[in-house]
Amino acid sequence: MTKSTDGVHRTHCCVYHGCKYNEGSCPVYDGRLQQDYSCEECEYDPLLRVIEEIDKRISKTSCHNEDTFAELVNLKMFVIAEARGDHADAWLRSSTKS
Repeated sequence: MTKSTDGVHRTHCCVYHGCKYNEGSCPVYDGRLQQDYSCEECEYDPLLRVIEEIDKRISKTSCHNEDTFAELVNLKMFVIAEARGDHADAWLRSSTKS
């Protein structure tokens, strides 16, 4: 991926819904580049509202409550896997105990 193509990925691709150019190594989907805007699918994806709520709860969780924090982070990873359509990873995360 060259710097010259990063801009199109930044403005069109989604960390949850993937590369709009069907590239296997999308810098946004891989998490190497932050997207500028929500994609068209994000507006209608109810799982993203769940992720936002989990983020709020994570930010309010005391650092002294490590178990709750770990559970929330694991839950967020599960929901992200579901949003990405990676049901096998989501199932694995839900069945693995920390």
